[in-house]
Amino acid sequence: MTPQENFDFVNAYFQRVSPEVRGHQGFIVKYLGDGLMAIFPERAEDAIAAGIAQLQQMQQFEVDDFGLKAVHIGIGIHHGPMMVGIVGEAQRMQGDAFSDDVNLASRLEGLTKFYGVSMLISEQVLAQLGADHPYQVRELDRVTVKGRSQPLRIYEVFDGDPSQTRYRKAQTRRHFEAGIHCYQVGDFVAAQGHFRAVLQIHPEDKPAQLYGKRLAGLLSKPPKSPWTGVSEWGRK
Repeated sequence: MTPQENFDFVNAYFQRVSPEVRGHQGFIVKYLGDGLMAIFPERAEDAIAAGIAQLQQMQQFEVDDFGLKAVHIGIGIHHGPMMVGIVGEAQRMQGDAFSDDVNLASRLEGLTKFYGVSMLISEQVLAQLGADHPYQVRELDRVTVKGRSQPLRIYEVFDGDPSQTRYRKAQTRRHFEAGIHCYQVGDFVAAQGHFRAVLQIHPEDKPAQLYGKRLAGLLSKPPKSPWTGVSEWGRK
């Protein structure tokens, strides 16, 4: 794209997704190039509902004028305390939010690219939802990320995926979550069987593909140190 086409594209994108933040009791703290940081002060569920609405907007996004077939975005959601305010100096000020929890939300957004999913939430967000939440969620991994030493469980919310993808993920969720459990306890053969079952029904499942590759490596070269089932991202 030319610089002007880039500006037009990004602004067209923001015109689609920004109203969904406000429409779900949130507010935009700042824009980050082609992304944004938003805060939902009332409920974690508001953030998830806004994210799903944004993903649905992207399915309707007219991209023909930009020569693109599809636009994929990633959303990371975490829950915790933070300080929101104004930073800068007299001639240039902007909103910002500071806390370790803000950083973790950013890490989750980055991980959507590696796992090939549209929305990741932390275990803290899932706890806020309660047991009777209406969303389609599956556990994805236990991870440690840059700036954190304790493992964190992360979950995929796939309500914002296209209808056929949602159906396949719901259809294979039992095998997928069984595969996650076997992987975490070190039963690699059983885990491989479950993920193969997932891929037979849903060959495009990106996390299942990722685990298939991981397990092939672990079975050919078993880990020497005690197995923790934790994936380390960006800690070196």
